[in-house]
Amino acid sequence: MACNGLAVILDTSVFVCCFKLREDYGNIINKIREDGFYIVICPSIRQEYVRHMYGRSASSHWLVRQHLDDLQKDGVLVYARPIEENEIEIQRKDQHVIDCAFNKTCRVHLIITDNAKDFVSKTKQFRIPVIVQPRNFLEKNNRENLCSEIRRLLSEEKKIGKSVVIH
Repeated sequence: MACNGLAVILDTSVFVCCFKLREDYGNIINKIREDGFYIVICPSIRQEYVRHMYGRSASSHWLVRQHLDDLQKDGVLVYARPIEENEIEIQRKDQHVIDCAFNKTCRVHLIITDNAKDFVSKTKQFRIPVIVQPRNFLEKNNRENLCSEIRRLLSEEKKIGKSVVIH
């Protein structure tokens, strides 16, 4: 399984659509499980999930936390601490997502977002994490190709070092 052990971040709009079971998004969590990915979130992303999921009621916040706790118990979700000074700058509203991708705990390989253009770096270009839209992630052939490409980039990175990040 080419995707086994690869880490993914779900941008907030994708997460909300997954759990509200919007028709074209409902299977993303299942595909993550089936293909052996795991989800990474940081405190700022968790707060954003809670805030955007159901509104401001206490019971709604409890439901989101329960979803996240269930994913963590199933081994599909891990929490990470973002790095404090990230050289990669993107759109301000999504900076916390890219900061989480470059965290101290684990390597994030993929970000699933509806707003790929918001993840274009203003400072440094990067090849990993790969930015992908939900519809592309949902297609099995695309997922397999993405995982193979990520594995190739990781192998290349091992050969030549972290200089794979383009300045």
